[in-house]
Amino acid sequence: MDRFKLIDLLGKMYRVPREAADLMKSLGLIQWMASVDVPDPRGAGIIKVTPEVLRVARKGKILLRYFAGFKGIAPGGSLFLVIKAGGLLPPLQVSDPLAANYVKCVASNGAPLKVDLERDLYYYVWIRLQERGLHEGQSILVILGDDSEGSPGMTLREFACKIVFEAWVDCYGKEEFIRLQDQPSVRIVGGPASTLDVIVPSIIYPGEPIKTVVRAVDHFGNVVPDYTGPIRIVGDGFKITQRFEKRDKGVISFDLPYSTFGDKKRFKISVKDAHGNLKGFSNPSTLKGRDDEYGKGGYRIFWGDIHGHTGLSSAAYGTPFEYYEFARDVAALDFCALTDHDHYMTPEKWAIIREAASAFNEPHKFVTFLGYEWTHGSGGGTLIPGKYFGHKCVYFPTDVGTYYTYTRMEEAPDPESLWRCLEGTGALVIPHHTAYPLGYDQVSGTDWRYHNPRFERLVEIYSRHGSSEKAGGLRPIMILERLRSGKIKRTPAFNPEGSVQGALARGLRLGFVAGSDTQLGCPGNQIRNEPRASSSYNGGLTAVYARELTRSSIWEALWNRRCYATTGQRIVLSFKVNGHIMGEEFRLRGNEPRTIHAEVLGTSEISKVTVVRDGEDWYIHKGTSTHEEITVVDNSPLKKVTYYYVRILQEDGGMAWSSPIWASPSKV
Repeated sequence: MDRFKLIDLLGKMYRVPREAADLMKSLGLIQWMASVDVPDPRGAGIIKVTPEVLRVARKGKILLRYFAGFKGIAPGGSLFLVIKAGGLLPPLQVSDPLAANYVKCVASNGAPLKVDLERDLYYYVWIRLQERGLHEGQSILVILGDDSEGSPGMTLREFACKIVFEAWVDCYGKEEFIRLQDQPSVRIVGGPASTLDVIVPSIIYPGEPIKTVVRAVDHFGNVVPDYTGPIRIVGDGFKITQRFEKRDKGVISFDLPYSTFGDKKRFKISVKDAHGNLKGFSNPSTLKGRDDEYGKGGYRIFWGDIHGHTGLSSAAYGTPFEYYEFARDVAALDFCALTDHDHYMTPEKWAIIREAASAFNEPHKFVTFLGYEWTHGSGGGTLIPGKYFGHKCVYFPTDVGTYYTYTRMEEAPDPESLWRCLEGTGALVIPHHTAYPLGYDQVSGTDWRYHNPRFERLVEIYSRHGSSEKAGGLRPIMILERLRSGKIKRTPAFNPEGSVQGALARGLRLGFVAGSDTQLGCPGNQIRNEPRASSSYNGGLTAVYARELTRSSIWEALWNRRCYATTGQRIVLSFKVNGHIMGEEFRLRGNEPRTIHAEVLGTSEISKVTVVRDGEDWYIHKGTSTHEEITVVDNSPLKKVTYYYVRILQEDGGMAWSSPIWASPSKV
């Protein structure tokens, strides 16, 4: 099956208009299905998949059985499987029964089968009956990882996930496909447990209970859902025992009394299992008094991931409800947003997204935001030849909002149209992976000439694509080249004009956030390296300084740029200039000095604390511990608007960036 035939078949099955882009067809795009008649699946048969559960990074075998319905399959008819896995499975093949990852297909009546397999973002298996068909009750067995003829079998990849199977049947050999109603799945779960992850609040106020989450995770960072047994939480002068039960699915939460830590200003919690085989430490936490600007404001640090995708984006996985459940119960995030792509969106999908965001929003426990991604230049290219504006996530402060797509000239084919559509909504728009070259593949960088400060108050400085901070920086954006061997070659390719520092040099006033841009439906950075060609790194997290865990409070913190970005670690970062906190703007006389203060609690030893002034690494402090605090004074004349921010680098490679603070001379 060549690519052109695959595109033709998918176009017929998903009712994709002929004028749609080939890439959209290859994604199995279903946004047009609402406007066409879907053939009645009754009588076309059923499919069953076993086993229900497999373990990551182990040899496994998946058996799919199709049973013909009363329509049967005539000679020349076929079964077409869509395996929604792509990079989640090793490279499947049907050509060599002695080689690894062999897919074997057998008809129960001995009918010869012609089998073609193609991989795009999913796997597609086309099984044709040439000489004999199938009668009702007869079956086709498909074995992923067959080893009966000498193959070493199939070793699963290291990512916990759910693999969904979709089946289409051409009963009469006319390439008129019927999609079966059932879409069975196999869960690939983590294990065995190798460590215990502990999450506590980054800021604790006196007298408050300490909400604690402990996760049993494997070597790859997956939660192990069947882990059970007692654990001990250990601190200065105390030991507390908790227990994982089967119903906990690898994650437990409980409150520790504030008195546990006495008057310690900074602390971590250590845990271990009953045998001492599994150990772990919490993220750092600080006891906050009211002695500085952050404390006087009553601010707490809340953690979130507001950039990710599900199966509603076709090339991604999972449902919106599974997405938020993972964020809340597994990743232990405080707030989250789902941003599925506009060019896959339909009114039906948008209704599901709105319902999920509303259902999971629970003030003081877990906050969600309604959003989507305006993905200009992806999939269908651009409706405005030669123009690439970049990708932007759009968020709404309430459950009221609608999507506007770049794929329709009457909606939002360019930023100016998008701004008009969003007028009066109170929306927040955040560009991401801004430093890619303009028009590069499906992940174009940002053209800052089309910036609108009324909506764009933040920029995503980091995600699994890399850092867009500056040219020559760490974790750079990569362009990708697929070699003949099938391997991906990654080469740094940075567009300085699209970078974050490029935007700040234009005078744009942008705070910093980070996200995962997960395609696995797993927000919160639990997947170390997602199995996507464009995933060069693990995802990031956003920290906000807000007074309480409610939509209005988190939104206010984001809107006022009182936030910072990390590469996934829960680093505690405080940054001030002349008493003004991150995201703020202030004025002073040109001859007045600027006193810059930064304090950081790292998740590992801190290597560098760098103060950036107007794009220059102005001051570098070399760290020696997990806690560093600096105060430096800039006595240079303040002749123009000047911005400052801090960049943190840990020994383990973890990073954090504070949002900038802008100082202006009084006469400006």
